[in-house]
Amino acid sequence: MSILRVFPGKIDSPEKLRRKIQYVLSHKPFDKIQCESDEHLIKTYGLPYSKNPAQISEFMLFSHNAFGRKGQRLAYHILMDFAGLLSPTEANIIGFAINQFLAERGLQFVQGVHISKKNCTLYWPHVHTICNTQIVRGRNFGKKFHFYKRDLLDFHNWANCILQKNHLPTIPKKEDYFNDTHY
Repeated sequence: MSILRVFPGKIDSPEKLRRKIQYVLSHKPFDKIQCESDEHLIKTYGLPYSKNPAQISEFMLFSHNAFGRKGQRLAYHILMDFAGLLSPTEANIIGFAINQFLAERGLQFVQGVHISKKNCTLYWPHVHTICNTQIVRGRNFGKKFHFYKRDLLDFHNWANCILQKNHLPTIPKKEDYFNDTHY
């Protein structure tokens, strides 16, 4: 079973945003596995490629400052887990394909692959994404993006379509999408 989770916690200050981006960029692969270069573990959309969290968060904050949206939710934290069936590079590629849902809505994002160890032997790559809430292109340019029920369901369906095309386990439907108004 794959997992797609949009964390409901607020990233509402520049410092929180910088810390979350730092977390996403700080993948810690284990020494025992052969790991690809950083370019295979970190991807950005609408942002400069950088391993400097301050530079990426400053770039994201620019759009919020330009539209006078300070103090509101600045970003969403998204987690994707593929049941340990992919290599770190494959997880990054599939994660980027799923994150095209955000790109099509004019949202910037940075994603990184983390590798955790499960049961002392199994290496488990998963993808963390920080998505800007300020729409920076398209017909909704300048507006804020919120994950409402419909958006969560659309994101879920988009992810399942990508997973099915790649012969991976899909994400089960969650009733939460219909109970909460938005995250």
